[in-house]
Amino acid sequence: MSLTVSNVDKSYGKLKALDEISLCFEPGNIYGLFGRNGAGKSTLCNLMAGRALPDQGLIHLDGSDLVSDSRIVRRVALVNETWPYPSRRRIRQAFAMAEGFYGGFDWHLAESILKSFALRLTDTFASLSTGQRQVVKDVIGLCLPVEYLILDEPTTGMDAAARERIYSFLLESYQRRGPTMIIATHIINEVSQLISRVTIIDQGRVLRSFSVDDLSGLGTTVTGRPRDVEGYLAQGDPKLLGRQRIGDLLRVSFEGPVTDEQPKGLIVAPMDLQTYFVQITEGVAQ
Repeated sequence: MSLTVSNVDKSYGKLKALDEISLCFEPGNIYGLFGRNGAGKSTLCNLMAGRALPDQGLIHLDGSDLVSDSRIVRRVALVNETWPYPSRRRIRQAFAMAEGFYGGFDWHLAESILKSFALRLTDTFASLSTGQRQVVKDVIGLCLPVEYLILDEPTTGMDAAARERIYSFLLESYQRRGPTMIIATHIINEVSQLISRVTIIDQGRVLRSFSVDDLSGLGTTVTGRPRDVEGYLAQGDPKLLGRQRIGDLLRVSFEGPVTDEQPKGLIVAPMDLQTYFVQITEGVAQ
């Protein structure tokens, strides 16, 4: 029942948004889809939800072509910046329209989320703030009986407390129905505790794809006096990812796991997910 992207290209005029992308999203996981602005995240999300067509390549769900089999589209939902319902309609009406298209809706969870954000089924979408509108869009996605839920920047316009609340409801939805989730976001550290697998794309191509459990072995930072750090690096041949001066100290990041031995006078630690993402997409600072 995997969602598979095979050798997919997508261009907009002269801009190549995706370049031979191949990925496989297995059921039962919460994925993080990360990339800098313009990397192709939103384009990929739209293609996987059937809202756009690839120039070449195939997208399959459980072996069925997403493009040629219209029934497959109802098994995948995308929450993004668009609002496909009349803005003057009440929230209750939008929920009912979503229920009619996808064949089901968790009204109990929906009302619970709305209540926690002081929103009502009788409110209209047009009357809401940016953050509240995002909440309503998230509610629809989290309450649908789909097998794959794609969330493209699901906390736009929300403050820190609201984002934490949405993450809690996201986990509740996952535990109740178990949809495979793909979260495309810039707020990486906040979702690092939710996701089990990571895909990083850059300039329309897959840069890295790995399990969060493997993160500690992917990147290391070493901090200390410049002379000591350089001496430590000279003992091997690490692939450098970044350099940063912090006052009188030098912090260097490189690919590979933390060694068992802790050199005297240096702080050696594994990179967190956001730091790793920044370093591999930015390259070594000169």
